[in-house]
Amino acid sequence: MNRSDDGAGKKALPKEKALSDAYTQKYLMSQKEKEKGFYQLQSKTNGYTMLFPADASISESSTEINGDFFETYEFSESSKESNIMNEYKITFDNRAVSRNIEANLAQLSSYVDYQGEFKKIDDGEKTLYYAKNTFTYKGNADHRFFSYIKSNKTQNITIYYEENAMLPNGKQVSAESRHSNMQ
Repeated sequence: MNRSDDGAGKKALPKEKALSDAYTQKYLMSQKEKEKGFYQLQSKTNGYTMLFPADASISESSTEINGDFFETYEFSESSKESNIMNEYKITFDNRAVSRNIEANLAQLSSYVDYQGEFKKIDDGEKTLYYAKNTFTYKGNADHRFFSYIKSNKTQNITIYYEENAMLPNGKQVSAESRHSNMQ
């Protein structure tokens, strides 16, 4: 860990939220940034890796893992400078039912209250179905980005959900308190 001695014999905690949270550290492949502001994350199912924001931490209470075939968790980050909170939910599944593209896109659409088409991107190794929408509540716009990503070689799928919202009056708020006020 990047710790420094503060002169009093105590070690200073790392500034990055990802490194200072013991639960999140278990997911990081290294304590060295992969790209500026991001660490390499390895899922507990070993189903995927991804870049993970340095200023985020995984919510242990939102984590569910079932063997090596299902995993879901949430994490969030916020910035006082930009006055924006980003919330994420990642779900990995490699059961046969996860390959039913139409049913899973319908379920994802319902979850994010989206009515529309998904943009399809196939890079040979995986196919990504991507969409976005905006939800306005009390004059504030939440921007939602979501994807259903399936491997073209295995039955592995990953669902990625991101929501960006302005923080009210520049205050830090938790995802739970912000969503508890929405209908």
